[in-house]
Amino acid sequence: MMKIDWMIACDYALIDIKKKISLIGVFTNITSSKFPLIFTQFFVVTQMTSDKRDQEIEYQTNIKSEMGELVSSTTNSKMKVLSNQHTNISIFNMVKFPKPGKYIIEEIIDGENIGGITIEVSEKE
Repeated sequence: MMKIDWMIACDYALIDIKKKISLIGVFTNITSSKFPLIFTQFFVVTQMTSDKRDQEIEYQTNIKSEMGELVSSTTNSKMKVLSNQHTNISIFNMVKFPKPGKYIIEEIIDGENIGGITIEVSEKE
């Protein structure tokens, strides 16, 4: 079973050839003067640990409203995880946040929600 070590939303992320993770513009809240808000692009980086090595998993990252309504989602994909630790980068484009509030970003592995983070979308005064 996989568990989340950490999860971060940011403006940009990459993993270089030496497997170093670079995060730019880490955030937990977004402010807008009008709604619905179309957020052009952001990245969600999740580091996970598994008790198994050399396994194939199905994964998906979802963004949901406080009420559980799906706002955006990555494509359900398969990948082979070779070690006990794995880092996943999900890219979200043109995400429509319909109104201010809390939004949950969740990681789904093999159909199971293994956890996530909350971001706050608020109206600029």
